[in-house]
Amino acid sequence: MSTRPPFLIRLRAYQRVRFPLVPLYISLIPAIVSSSVIVQGTADVLSIVLAVAAVTAYLFHIRVLDEHRDFEHDNLHYKERPIQAGTVSRLELRYVAVFAVAVLLTVALQGGAIALMVAFLMLGYSYLAEKEFFLGMRLRSHFFLYNGVNLLQMLLMQVFAYAYFSGTLLLHPIVWMHFLFTTSGTLIFELLRKLKLPGADGTGRDTYTAYLGFTGALTAYALLLLINSGMFVGVLVLSSALSLLWLYLMLALLFGSLLWALLHWLRKSPRTELLVQGSFLVQYGILNVLIALAIM
Repeated sequence: MSTRPPFLIRLRAYQRVRFPLVPLYISLIPAIVSSSVIVQGTADVLSIVLAVAAVTAYLFHIRVLDEHRDFEHDNLHYKERPIQAGTVSRLELRYVAVFAVAVLLTVALQGGAIALMVAFLMLGYSYLAEKEFFLGMRLRSHFFLYNGVNLLQMLLMQVFAYAYFSGTLLLHPIVWMHFLFTTSGTLIFELLRKLKLPGADGTGRDTYTAYLGFTGALTAYALLLLINSGMFVGVLVLSSALSLLWLYLMLALLFGSLLWALLHWLRKSPRTELLVQGSFLVQYGILNVLIALAIM
């Protein structure tokens, strides 16, 4: 008789490692709220809950596609990951991903024709990304281009949020500025996810540390922090909601994140790595909340 744990327990073990929800929601929920306020001027709780469900489902769908696309690579370089360790199988995750796609499309249908169209575009693009745009190693060998084209999935997700809340595709300057704000935030999350300590970035050469060096990657992070903060100010200026209070709060958050980055550069420890990631997670979440509060 098999002693293998039930699937839901194994799925939970997979989720904790490969799809952690707490850090995701610290940044995701405030971003969804600010997106709602940007296009609607208000925040409807039910619409926000449905949007969070749809975006979570889409992100999980992408994660499962990534597991399939990177399977051979992870077999060589990340043998401790749940699929490689036998916690769950790729087929089991496919079944869950089908359910996730159903959630996304159901919510998109409730959001109207434009939201549904964007959702299908997202799914089509994610399919091409899984197939590496049928270029294989010709694309994968170009690290920055490869990550860039995959990162477009996150930008489509932001477009979906606007379409879902507004029922259309708004082209107002404030929406574009907010899009740039969230885009720079997405770039930072991508950078931090693959900014590893020297000597701790594995053998797969799939981190920014491997290509930029530790100092170069941290410098890129600092520059993106400044850009993201500038976009925050731009959103409030265009909405005529900028005040000294919001500006001082933004500067305090920016100073704190830069300080932790400097400490990480000096100490180079797993603890300071977590502090850098956590500081931006909190900063981005708070800035989104401030945007919502200032405009409502």
